[in-house]
Amino acid sequence: MALKKNSYKKFSLKKKIILICVSVISLAIISFFTGFGIYAYKLNKAIPMELSSEVLQQNQSVIKELYKEPLIQNLPYSVKVDDIFIHAKSAILLDASTGWILYEKNADEVIPPASMTKVVLMYLALDALEKGKIKLTDKIDLPPESWAKNAPPHSSLMFLGKDQNVTFEEILIGMNVVSGNDAAVAVAMCLFGTVENCIAKMNEVVKNLGLTKTHFVEVSGYSENNLTTAREFAIFSRSYISRFPESLQKYHSIKSFTYPKKHNLPSYIDYEDAKVNGIPLEGTMPITQKATNRSLDVIPGADGLKTGYIDESGFNLSLTVLRNGTRLISVTMGGPGNGSIEGNKFRTEDSLAIMNWGFALFRSERILDCYKMNTTAPGGTEKSFILTESILDNHFITVPNLKDANGKFLPLTRNITVDEKIEAPITLGKQYGKIDYYMGDYLLQTVPLVADRTISEGNIFVKLYGKIYNLF
Repeated sequence: MALKKNSYKKFSLKKKIILICVSVISLAIISFFTGFGIYAYKLNKAIPMELSSEVLQQNQSVIKELYKEPLIQNLPYSVKVDDIFIHAKSAILLDASTGWILYEKNADEVIPPASMTKVVLMYLALDALEKGKIKLTDKIDLPPESWAKNAPPHSSLMFLGKDQNVTFEEILIGMNVVSGNDAAVAVAMCLFGTVENCIAKMNEVVKNLGLTKTHFVEVSGYSENNLTTAREFAIFSRSYISRFPESLQKYHSIKSFTYPKKHNLPSYIDYEDAKVNGIPLEGTMPITQKATNRSLDVIPGADGLKTGYIDESGFNLSLTVLRNGTRLISVTMGGPGNGSIEGNKFRTEDSLAIMNWGFALFRSERILDCYKMNTTAPGGTEKSFILTESILDNHFITVPNLKDANGKFLPLTRNITVDEKIEAPITLGKQYGKIDYYMGDYLLQTVPLVADRTISEGNIFVKLYGKIYNLF
């Protein structure tokens, strides 16, 4: 009987141990899944932690750099279009807001830019103004190299001369409106001391933009050894307008220019006498000239940029036109013409044809609301983050002018796709979805949806909860 009692005690102890283990395990399982339930509930209700303005700005800068768009690129969709006739050897048309190429013809042919060169010099001048290195009202010394009488033969001139009183702003206007080669030399020497230093800076600017076929040996465009292509000059023109949009109204859309005025002449010259007896090349007779860009008078919405002509290049024109909120940029190079009257005629006809064609088929549409959505981060040290479009501001789409049966433009629509399973670690700027922009059946653009922050993995339990969460 004693043996049986001991056996019963051992069995009873074993049973108790099993019951305790089962209870502990059950309690652990219940606790684990209760914890998971609480975690999942909080995860679903989580609102992304607000970032400080400094961190937000830094993160947005990272996203912008990761998804930086090229200055120009091919239209990301196909539209059946009719050919247009362009006299010029080389041409390109793009939407200034997106950089999308709408039309091109031999756009990579290397041709001297002629006086379009002055836009690059203008870029350096406006950069110096922006950085406070010079003021528009500063009086400019005119070295002999900048006098009209010392310019190369057949130069376009502002008619700078000895002892004139001229401001930096007046020289910029003369350089752009009447394409003064003398003005270009004055700007170059004023800003950089020597023409050679200026040429080096011009080449540095275009190199930094990735322009490999554009090169300058001279500042005014007189030399046939200055080289570019329609494509590369369109890239530069868009960069210039993007950085200095105010320059179009201030310098490039003026239709005539008179110089020298009374205050420009030295005190020993009588202005009324100068009108009659002055000598233009000495800079002592007031001369009124029309803008070299004759398209300003002919093409609706034209407000810049720059003409160019030398025998080796033919008639060139970099032009921008604004209509109904859409800005297009065209570059035509190698235009024909026997003399300036005929050359201007063909050059203007080309620009009018290409612009009318572009505006008839396309327009810019701005996306006013950058799409954002709260997104869970299973397994992370933070429970949620924001998925945002990679284009954070100034989001434009070049849309075809498609209309419905009632003659109204078709609306843009969004199709949003988010990755099914997202879990920590979350990486700032990493794509976790996309937005497809449609107009009718046309897929116009696909924009990545990216994380607005970095989130590390949590501890072992949080990581496990995250994986279970994604299973369901």
